[in-house]
Amino acid sequence: MASVRELLECLGRDGLVRLMRERGLPPTRENDDRRSCLARSFRGDVSGFISELTREELVSIFRSSTFEVRGDEAYLSNPSKYRLDELRAFALNAFAGLDVRTPGEFCSVPTPSEDELELQVGEQEECVSDLDIGSLGRVSEEWSRPRLISRLLRHMGRKVPSRLRTVRFHELLADLAARGIEACLSDDPEDSPLGDGTESPGISAKLRLRLRLPKASNSRALADRGIGPRGPAIVIDGAEPPLVQSSHRPSDYELAVLRLKFLTAIPSTRRSATPQWPSAFLDAATRGLQLRLGEPGLLRAISASVSIGNHSPYDSIQELVRALSEREWDELLEDLQALNPSQPGVVAAIAQQVRAILTSQRASSSEAPHMPPEDLRVSLAAPAEPLVASGKPSVAVEPPSPSKTNVRDLGSLSGMFGDE
Repeated sequence: MASVRELLECLGRDGLVRLMRERGLPPTRENDDRRSCLARSFRGDVSGFISELTREELVSIFRSSTFEVRGDEAYLSNPSKYRLDELRAFALNAFAGLDVRTPGEFCSVPTPSEDELELQVGEQEECVSDLDIGSLGRVSEEWSRPRLISRLLRHMGRKVPSRLRTVRFHELLADLAARGIEACLSDDPEDSPLGDGTESPGISAKLRLRLRLPKASNSRALADRGIGPRGPAIVIDGAEPPLVQSSHRPSDYELAVLRLKFLTAIPSTRRSATPQWPSAFLDAATRGLQLRLGEPGLLRAISASVSIGNHSPYDSIQELVRALSEREWDELLEDLQALNPSQPGVVAAIAQQVRAILTSQRASSSEAPHMPPEDLRVSLAAPAEPLVASGKPSVAVEPPSPSKTNVRDLGSLSGMFGDE
């Protein structure tokens, strides 16, 4: 069960002002004072508080919170698709502890074990198992749902101040960074990770979280040798034909993430309750790949964010088409059909799209003429016409022909003043 004060933490200024006005409470300027005043006015009546919330406010509460249902941490998937009366029924079950009939089911938040959450960051191994991922929501390599800063402070064991100073905000970011997690503001359209120079957004702001991916240990050595993440830099010499840089092939871990997203791209709200989840999906995603220490646990943590299947398979297909052979595609499509037996029509449609893309690629590669690329560079041996500063060939300009200036036409009298 949740208290009225905890639910008020999920409401913004507009919702708080509306409730203050409708209950005839004296206006205040601070949101924290509004929450305290409203919590006293409801006197712990969670059911009465839920009955006064609007549909938009209930959607906001479900999107920014998790709760305990029959001893398990849970959340409501896609709350915006329900009506007001349906959301109130969900809220009475989740926050008031009442056994009310609901039009759907809550989704459980899996809590990984310590061994599953070991991460390798550079040459050091960092364990993030002490972070209660279930209470913070699903934290993976993708940005999570918005989380209130006040709730994050509580989960970190810190006091929640009425005003969040920049120093305390930086301490929160440092706590998250120590657990391998970075954050961004929920209203940032670019989802830029927050750094040390970020000012405090206020105690009522919301953050999105995601896991920091482990970096390659030899990245600094490669950079010192002039080798970037996509291979060595290519320099074209005047005596050699132009070179084409090879495309980037994903690492085994990146390939496993793409396979996992492809296999779980079929919507299913009961996938996490099946016996084959997530072991069978992880085995199919990592077949034939060699993952580094810590990456299997990170991949298992990522599986919690894709279990519902509310993502598109075509984002993964575009990357996998460039990385997998036809034999590997046959195995992956067989795994897709075996792991999703309840949706044969969707599986067949995806498989048809994949085979159409592969057929088109084979046709385009066989019909492409094998001709050397045209060298558009100017030969150093050929005489070149001098260029002016603008880059265009110089053009000889003829001087203007001399013309008579300051001469008046006298008409019929012009012959009277001829030179003798």
